[in-house]
Amino acid sequence: MSHYLAIDLGAESGRALLGSLSGGRLSVEELHRFPNTPVRVPGALYWDTLRLWHEIQHASFLLAGLLFWWPVIQPWPSSSRSPGWSVPLYLFLATLPCDALSAFLTFCGRVIYPSYVSVSHPLHISALQDQEWAGVLMWVSVTFIYMLPALVLTVRLLSPPKPKETRALRLRPSATSRLAQRGGM
Repeated sequence: MSHYLAIDLGAESGRALLGSLSGGRLSVEELHRFPNTPVRVPGALYWDTLRLWHEIQHASFLLAGLLFWWPVIQPWPSSSRSPGWSVPLYLFLATLPCDALSAFLTFCGRVIYPSYVSVSHPLHISALQDQEWAGVLMWVSVTFIYMLPALVLTVRLLSPPKPKETRALRLRPSATSRLAQRGGM
């Protein structure tokens, strides 16, 4: 199955669409709708391109998140063609770039964004301390967000399979047996 993101910019609203192509059949689903209000500049109306770009970013982030978590969640009616152990490995490998960025922000010893130094901080901490705490928060939260589903899936993989329940077949009485019970035969 192939997925495609389409952006439709209309006169009054815009929308992000997810197209899925499977077996020669195209299905389209609306992901995000947003207003497309013009900006008045002396003497003319123009598209608000900065706002439109911002909305397009939101739609692409949403789609990227859906595509990232799709192999983990595997919503119905999708089925995985990969072995079960690949999803915990996928989640573990996904934490590595986040961990590297978090470690860099936490331990680099300098403020990465110089414009952030001049901003007032409500907690009365330095810009460097704020960056370090943000790196730690990102490191811990990403690790838990990715590792909890990996742990649940690993426990499921290592657990013994549940025995299948045997269901007693309920047979409907035939018409002749019903007649025999009524004394008609």
